[in-house]
Amino acid sequence: MKKLTTRGQRLLFIVVAFLCTPFIYIGILFRSTQKVDGARLNILIIPQLTRLGDLVCSTPVFRAIKENYPTAHLTVLVSKKVVGIIEHNTRIDDILIYEDYSFLGLVKKIYTQKYDWSFSLVGASTHTLVTFLGMVKNRVK
Repeated sequence: MKKLTTRGQRLLFIVVAFLCTPFIYIGILFRSTQKVDGARLNILIIPQLTRLGDLVCSTPVFRAIKENYPTAHLTVLVSKKVVGIIEHNTRIDDILIYEDYSFLGLVKKIYTQKYDWSFSLVGASTHTLVTFLGMVKNRVK
């Protein structure tokens, strides 16, 4: 299992994000969103990545989003350890496994997917940083 980032790298990314914040906000402002399979919204959910019980408790979020926005494209970011819990959930359209990417690779993947919304269900600074650098328009933590 690859580590997402070391503590020093994370600090460096935070400083770079802080210095580039005005440019990132300008990029977010003028960024057009991509519609996946005719869906109106492209949503990224980041639950607790490795804790099984917390992931199970976050599954009602997937149901609520799909009930209120049935055409939304829902992507969930999880760890390889717990992907088996949600891989057959019919409400989830796509699953991102964070071990498959480096930190910058994950930022690039989120950037290319052009998410309209991201919901981080835990208070980790890495999740906030990844979605901010990935230029997600609306971020909820």
